Amino acid sequence: MESSQSILIVGFDSAWTAKNRGALVGALWRPGGTLMALDKPTAANFDEALKCIQEWQQTSAPDQTLIMIDQPTIVPNESGQRPVENIVSSVISRRYGGMQPANRSKAEMFGDQAPIWTFLEALGGASDPLGAEDSIAIFEVYPTLALVALNWIRPDEKGRSTGRFPKYNPANHAKFKSEDWVYLCQNVAAELRSFGSGMEILAQHLDALAMKEKPRKADQDDLDACLCLIIGCLYLAGEALMIGRPESGFIVTPYNDLLVQELMQRLNVIGLQESDWLHVLDQNRQFDSKTEPEVIATHLGEQHSRYQGIEESEEPAVTTAKDRVHKVVSEQPDDASYEDIVRALAFEKMVERGLADARAGRVVSHEELRKKVRSWRR
Repeated sequence: MESSQSILIVGFDSAWTAKNRGALVGALWRPGGTLMALDKPTAANFDEALKCIQEWQQTSAPDQTLIMIDQPTIVPNESGQRPVENIVSSVISRRYGGMQPANRSKAEMFGDQAPIWTFLEALGGASDPLGAEDSIAIFEVYPTLALVALNWIRPDEKGRSTGRFPKYNPANHAKFKSEDWVYLCQNVAAELRSFGSGMEILAQHLDALAMKEKPRKADQDDLDACLCLIIGCLYLAGEALMIGRPESGFIVTPYNDLLVQELMQRLNVIGLQESDWLHVLDQNRQFDSKTEPEVIATHLGEQHSRYQGIEESEEPAVTTAKDRVHKVVSEQPDDASYEDIVRALAFEKMVERGLADARAGRVVSHEELRKKVRSWRR
């Protein structure tokens, strides 16, 4: 991603079928790194979502549009489940969640006449995160999995070490927990605020939802749309993971080293290669193994500063963040590839929700970082 680009980021908690409505929310990443929410989430079916996105494109004139949609966008299989669901479902089930497999036999959602295909066709089709950058990119996301990556998991009353998912679906009266609803709304609001003052309108909307005594299903749709938007923001910041393959279906989720380790265990069980099914996604693909580490460090440091939405001259913490990037790069061996450096940075940033640590100016010790990086060396 070039610093001079403006990017429309859309979070769409999909309607799934023609009869239903989900929720849509958008934000604009402006040149220089400021992030500005366009409005509060709005209820939308596929036709309404398409119209709204096109209106945003017309009024904002972005260089690129990034759409993060909570619905499978690549479903070639006639029955059963996709490989990505086979990989991810174990992570979900360990926390008492369920994952609906996608296949073409579910006519309303994935049959030839399903509205998802018309929606995708109007916007250029599903995208390949590993391919060339398109003016419009559409990625499948899964908010439930993002809760694991963001560590927004509740302690399990039954003692399971993985914890459990927040029970925040108000339509499920038997399982809904108001304290989980408040917990998740507060975490989403805090994450939105971490992107800068331009996201305050969304954070305040989540604050209001947290105070509702009886939230509605539409309120959950708003929350999930904001989760989709957060995934898009983290993707642009180089803190995302792709699970799956473009030809059979994939999910983009926030990067978390513990999640990756859990996914690797699952891949070993089902006999799939990590290098084929897990990819760290970063927006600095113009670099390769021949690029000087100092050049990479400077660029990544600047990107991290832009992600915080703060000009370098305004806050000393940005210099600390840039110094932190240089520190990680300087500790890599001379033959370290760009992917090695990105992986090391990702680990360093995710230590104890290290993104927040970085904003606070925390620098992980040399020994701690080396230990983490060594654990991932092939």
